[in-house]
Amino acid sequence: MLPGRISAYLFEPTGQLRTGPFDVAPLRALIARYCSDLAAHMQSVFQDGWPAMDQEVTTAEVLAQHVNRMADELDAVLTRMPTEARCRSSRSMWTGRP
Repeated sequence: MLPGRISAYLFEPTGQLRTGPFDVAPLRALIARYCSDLAAHMQSVFQDGWPAMDQEVTTAEVLAQHVNRMADELDAVLTRMPTEARCRSSRSMWTGRP
C-alpha cells in the first residue's frame, strides 16, 4: 500500500525516475472503506489530551475531513516530488552540487 522508503515514491523498481506520480488509488479506496473507523481512532488519540481551548480541532467532523483529504494531500506532494528531483538532478549535473 505505502512504500517503506521514500525512494519508491520517486523511482520505478528499475531505478529510473518516475515519469508520473505514485498511484495513491489503493490508499484512497482503503480510506474510503474505513474512514469512520480511522476518524474515530484519531479522535480517541487526540481529543482526550488536547488542550481544552483548542478542542474544536479534534471534533469528529474536523478529524473526518483530515482523513478524507489524506490521499489527495499525499497525491499533491508526490506530484511535486519528481519535478523537484529532476530540478536537483539537472542542477547537480551542471554545478556538480546537489
